[in-house]
Amino acid sequence: MTQIRRTKREEARRLWQLCFGDSDEFLDRYFDRLYREEDVLLAEEGSKAIGHLQFPELALSLGEETLPAGYVVAVCTHPDHRGKGIMRPLLHKALRREKARGDVVSVLLPAEDWLFRYYTSVGGYAPIVNQTRSRRQEDALREEDPPVASPSLVDYLLEVEASQRTPSLLHSRAFWEVITQDFEREEELALQIHRTESGLIDGALFLVKGESELLVQALYGMRPVREALLAEVTRESKLPLTYLLRPSEGGIPEVRAMMRVLDAPRFLEALVKYYPELRLSFTYRDELFPENDGDYLISAVKVERLPRDEEGKSAPKKCLSPAELIAALSDASGRPLACSMRLLFEDPH
Repeated sequence: MTQIRRTKREEARRLWQLCFGDSDEFLDRYFDRLYREEDVLLAEEGSKAIGHLQFPELALSLGEETLPAGYVVAVCTHPDHRGKGIMRPLLHKALRREKARGDVVSVLLPAEDWLFRYYTSVGGYAPIVNQTRSRRQEDALREEDPPVASPSLVDYLLEVEASQRTPSLLHSRAFWEVITQDFEREEELALQIHRTESGLIDGALFLVKGESELLVQALYGMRPVREALLAEVTRESKLPLTYLLRPSEGGIPEVRAMMRVLDAPRFLEALVKYYPELRLSFTYRDELFPENDGDYLISAVKVERLPRDEEGKSAPKKCLSPAELIAALSDASGRPLACSMRLLFEDPH
């Protein structure tokens, strides 16, 4: 009997669904709009995929700077092959591919708490604040966006996201198309929009319906628009509301994301423009990307770097790995480095 070999796309989808249990409808949308063969890695045994991840390209906004960023998603190993070290080489290969593509950082959102330690150990990722959680409506209203209005929802979301000056992960058009369709079609999700008198969209609310509360996963618009969207929610349900907000707003900061620096000089040069008060001297060692190695001096909105082969006895005593860099920069700035990462493909809670 002839065995039919599945395509890479089919194997990726099969393993994704086996590991995460996502619906055919969601996977149809994702693989139709976002799947790119060159952004997918599989570990295989014979003709069968036993490990999988994808790394689509997004962008990181840092004030006036926008940097290419890789988003590692759907990291999974077949249940029969877990604990065999399959994911380490796959993740390293993805990081190298991201850097070769020009990405400055790589981000991911671990699905479980124990994975934070794993990604730090295996990939050099560092935990980072990506949202705050609040039960106060005033916090959600104070988050207020600039006055933006567009004829379509996706155009509005792209424009309002691009207007942000705080560190944020920016979605592509295809990402927004998949995400908005999820919230429009999935039973436990809801999407509300607000229009101007002329019919343009100037606000949106993304809602996750729980049994005991409603989770506002993202809210966009100026304050009066936000008030109108929230009033509509409270008219339809008496359940209490919880709000997920950008890290710069009120509420309790949450660390649900991780970041891995791929191009240290370029990342630091963009960072000092956003944090001009940053001062730090350190030696950097990156086993995966030794071209980043060297002594770094950050001061006066400038990054000076001495490559490894020019280092002398005066090298800084503080030696940092990629996993330690974010924490050291946070300590030096006197506040946690944070980056808004919302409405991605992990558990909405």
